Amino acid sequence: PSSWLKTTLSYQFVRTDYRQDTRPAYDLVPLTVYSSGGSILAGKYDSHIYSVGASITPRRRWALSGTVSYQDSRVVTPSAGLVPPYKGEIYSAVAGGTYLLNATMDLSVNYSFSLADYSQASSPSSPPPLGIRYQQHAVQATLSRRFSKNVSARLQYGYYYYDEPSLANVNNYMVHSIFATLNYRLP
Repeated sequence: PSSWLKTTLSYQFVRTDYRQDTRPAYDLVPLTVYSSGGSILAGKYDSHIYSVGASITPRRRWALSGTVSYQDSRVVTPSAGLVPPYKGEIYSAVAGGTYLLNATMDLSVNYSFSLADYSQASSPSSPPPLGIRYQQHAVQATLSRRFSKNVSARLQYGYYYYDEPSLANVNNYMVHSIFATLNYRLP
């Protein structure tokens, strides 16, 4: 709509076939061939991904961007009905901003979020519950400084949180990170 705002709207359809190579299966005495081997279809994956994004430059020193997406997917395996199709959804959001403090320094802040639910309902006649549920958050703040054409430095702080109740929280984590880098580019 204007020079300070750019938007995107997208849709993707992803389809993947998984194949597996097998060896021949047979008995020598008496010679009986059970399977000639070769490539078999192990599964099919289908996904629909919908997303919307925007980049905004409200002032000369500010740049903001964000994207929100929704994905529904399904995996089917040839199991003669023993394993139901594996279905689920992922909601994701990414947002970030950069502010130019002066001609040599800038500050960036980024946040990402993901929420997935691939848990499968079970009944007394179906297999045990399968699937995964999780939520993931990540925040990063970066201060960058350019000392000269060939020398720059960055200081970055990150906070990461992951919660996965579908596996009794054994994979959960909360992490803080600090990175400092000094870059020298050969002339």
